Amino acid sequence: VFLQTGEIQAVARCDGRAALCELDCYELAQNFGDTLRRHPEHYHRKAQRGQEGNQAGAGIASAHDRVSFKHKITPADLALDDLPRGMFLDRIEGALVEDYAEQPGEEAQCVARFAAGAVSKQYRLAGSRLTAAWGFGGGRPATFSTELNIAMPSCDGPAGRYIVAGRIPGGFGQPLDEQDVRELLLDDEHMGGGIRVTAWPPARIRARPLHTVSQSEDGFEKIMQCATLMLEWRPREQGADPVVELEIYRKGARQ
Repeated sequence: VFLQTGEIQAVARCDGRAALCELDCYELAQNFGDTLRRHPEHYHRKAQRGQEGNQAGAGIASAHDRVSFKHKITPADLALDDLPRGMFLDRIEGALVEDYAEQPGEEAQCVARFAAGAVSKQYRLAGSRLTAAWGFGGGRPATFSTELNIAMPSCDGPAGRYIVAGRIPGGFGQPLDEQDVRELLLDDEHMGGGIRVTAWPPARIRARPLHTVSQSEDGFEKIMQCATLMLEWRPREQGADPVVELEIYRKGARQ
């Protein structure tokens, strides 16, 4: 499903998860959904063997035979993704929602069943803003979360930072754990803009950098692909259905 306003475009997969695989901002020339899935590479076996993969015998080893590490690589760094990455991957009581079905006559709205009833999700676009809204029928779950994999040009460089309530808790390459967040900014000096994430009700936000492992002449290294944000609510306790707004802004135009 393609949605666009002339300023931004959102593309949702009709695969039962109803997550976005693209979120494009034309003015900033950035696809915030451009995240590489962690998949097997032939050189991962060499990284797993570590120094045992070094050339044996005399002579000068070629760049392809040498085993060196630019970064420390752990088994967790070589983990693979079972599913494609995306934005708005939903979980109810920790279980991934994979049976969203499109609603006839409703633009970008879908519904799935769960133990206590049903959950609906709808995307709406206006200008440079995208809104995702959920509704529960038959009873709200104890916990509900959605995962956003957001590609930021600065990655783990010094030009990217999180901003929460006017303070900077760290960059995109650092872990972030915040409670009762109403607004979070992903601010990117390199891009000259960023994304304002607004959550209602306020959400618990956990953010981690997503890395893949590559092999270069300098050795095995970790390359940051995106910032993975997990927003979590307690709908039954909070008594409200979640809403998330993503507003893409350009430096100098932000209010």
